[in-house]
Amino acid sequence: MTTDYVAKELVWLENISFTAWGCAECNWIIPNPPRTDSHKPPARVKEAFAQHECAQYPHLPSGAGRKREQW
Repeated sequence: MTTDYVAKELVWLENISFTAWGCAECNWIIPNPPRTDSHKPPARVKEAFAQHECAQYPHLPSGAGRKREQW
């Protein structure tokens, strides 16, 4: 039996007019969050990310121009 499991990945999204923490596997985001000095996600962002279900936020095909930093 094969299972198609993809681990969720929290990423920093940024362009000229937009910043957010988001999921690399779906369209879930927390826009305009405060960024810490360590450039790591705050605890509340990590908690919200861990609780989201990717199936509720279908991934949109557009992603051009986004800068992604993996955490």
